[in-house]
Amino acid sequence: MKNFTILIVLSLLLIPATSPAQILKEMKDELKNNVNGSSDARSSGGGGSGDAYFWADFILNVAYYPTLGLLFGFPDEPRLDEIDFAKFPYEDGRNGLYRPFGEEGFHMRGQFLSHFQNNEDALSGAFFQLKFSPTRYLTLDVNHLQLFEAREGETDHLGITNFAVLYNRIRLPRIQIWWGGGLMVFESKQTYGSPSVSAGTTIFIKKPLSFHADVQAGWPNAVPAQQFQARMQIHVKRYLFYGGYQGLKIGRKHQASWTLGTGFYF
Repeated sequence: MKNFTILIVLSLLLIPATSPAQILKEMKDELKNNVNGSSDARSSGGGGSGDAYFWADFILNVAYYPTLGLLFGFPDEPRLDEIDFAKFPYEDGRNGLYRPFGEEGFHMRGQFLSHFQNNEDALSGAFFQLKFSPTRYLTLDVNHLQLFEAREGETDHLGITNFAVLYNRIRLPRIQIWWGGGLMVFESKQTYGSPSVSAGTTIFIKKPLSFHADVQAGWPNAVPAQQFQARMQIHVKRYLFYGGYQGLKIGRKHQASWTLGTGFYF
């Protein structure tokens, strides 16, 4: 618990100082830029087409076979139906959400969590996520982030909803890695949506701790947008408690917040 507290304190200290500017207004202006004919959101910050071409060339011409193996599996790996879920992480005191190879477990598993976040200024929000795995190698993910900003007697808001289908690529007792895609929707006075990609990992360090990180990226209105988080988690049977960092980037505008949350497995 002492080490966990130290990690949370350090993560909060690393969050950059916030600006008194209207954060949500600036983020929504980034989304509108493309409609107004501005190319700033496409040509600066947030990555551009040059980055995409670089990675496409690297994957196709330098790392074709290992990339396919990492994404879809190598020939000598266990079959998708040979690794089962545990009832909850650290059920046996040693391993995470998946049982060791060959041990009988469960074919389905679900998780619900929520957290509060704040940037130590006028921006705060709430996050809700429901994940359900109808099989051991596939997860359906629905999550929603609702942000509020109170400035000069007014409250601005922005909601982000993600729907994704995730492939549980690595299903080891202590390490999970997944990737997938779906739909990202931004909601305020105007609504923008786009296809999205997702990736993440959970590393079960030692009972009761784990580390979680994930990213979801889309291109609403042709503007690059990313939502990402990193957190340390404490597992108590079916329940988990966590704290960490959540970031949001729309075009050139980036904002970081600390998070405190809880959840359970079912």
